[in-house]
Amino acid sequence: MAQGANAYLAAQGSALRAADRTGVTGQGLLQYLRGGDPVIVWITKDLSAPRTGGCTWLLADTGETYAPYANLHCVVLAGWDGDTCTIADPLQGRRRVDAAAFLQCFRQMGSRAVVVH
Repeated sequence: MAQGANAYLAAQGSALRAADRTGVTGQGLLQYLRGGDPVIVWITKDLSAPRTGGCTWLLADTGETYAPYANLHCVVLAGWDGDTCTIADPLQGRRRVDAAAFLQCFRQMGSRAVVVH
């Protein structure tokens, strides 16, 4: 995601750059927000536990079987106020969610994040 974002930003002549921040903690997310940097994060559609669907595919480079998440969702973490987080959700618009549920889901999905700054 960061590589694609950087290619797009460069083509637009933007000084902004995307950085992969997979593994970031909740405190790290909060620091990015305090610095004015929204964070792209991977969660599930309804903050439920991740689940895989009935399909799989074989990864040609490793020979491993990959089972994609059936409820994977990507949103922008736009704010954090005490016990709630504000997310920009491409399916539901801007909404507030419980911070503890958000963090639990974020961790279950591998703490995947990208920051553009």
